[in-house]
Amino acid sequence: MKPRIPIVDVLVPVTPEGAVKDISEVPPHLRVPSILNPLSLEQLLQRMDHYGIGQSVIPARKYGQHWGMSYEFLRDFVAKSPNRLFATAGIDPLNKMPGVRLFEEAVRDWGFVGAHTYSSWSQVPADDRLYYPYYAKAEELGVPFQVECMAAKAPRSMGHPQFFDRVAADFPDLKLVATHCGYPWERELMAYAEFRPNFYVGADGFPTELWHEDLIRFIKGTGFGGQHPWSKDRSDKGNPNFNSTSNRAVFATNYLSMDLEQTFADIDAMDLSDEIRDKLFAHNGRRLFGLPELEHEMPAPGTVPLPTV
Repeated sequence: MKPRIPIVDVLVPVTPEGAVKDISEVPPHLRVPSILNPLSLEQLLQRMDHYGIGQSVIPARKYGQHWGMSYEFLRDFVAKSPNRLFATAGIDPLNKMPGVRLFEEAVRDWGFVGAHTYSSWSQVPADDRLYYPYYAKAEELGVPFQVECMAAKAPRSMGHPQFFDRVAADFPDLKLVATHCGYPWERELMAYAEFRPNFYVGADGFPTELWHEDLIRFIKGTGFGGQHPWSKDRSDKGNPNFNSTSNRAVFATNYLSMDLEQTFADIDAMDLSDEIRDKLFAHNGRRLFGLPELEHEMPAPGTVPLPTV
């Protein structure tokens, strides 16, 4: 295994111990592994040390009107490890302006570093007008907005990338992040994202054996956008407005959805340069969310045992 830079894990939908006081409050169809396997602060940090994860971004996720995590609870949880744990505000667009005001408070007063939404659970596509006040507020606050982009187990999947291009165009200063690889529409997602410098793609949520070759080209910065004749004179030096796709791919473990040992082995086999691997694992995520440099001295991956859950 190649040495890894301490990972910035930009999407960790973990349920902190105590966030669910009674499992009956969670609808049966939402009792997913991340809710059924909560972690204490000590267990989460131990798990991070085991896998070489320096910093984690945790959403106060909202499953539409079905169930959601309290912003206040997550605020207090991440405050116990301020250099390693960070929170994002889960968004349900059906909460309308009261939700926008709470989102603003979470960022401005509580230190939340972004927004996160499951559009399929709200049954509101990402380009719907109900989301626009939230996008405008995120753009104003300068924080990224993570939106589910995958075929979801919901009444109707709202994760198709067709819903994203309009948002990226209407809010050119909003850092829009399509999570979960865009599976199974990766080629369309990469085509939309390549020419929009504010459009990021999350490499997370699906086993690496399912990562599409277009996603890997996006990570490497070798996709169509970088090869097109119009792009020959576009480089980070020659054109400051050009943002290579290699700067816009971010890694996440998406708690309990991937076999991480296999994931890291598969990424080692992708023939990524050290520069690209470091961007994917840490630099892009830290820059995107505005995180501080890691102060924790990381043990070698695998030397700290996994916690017992």
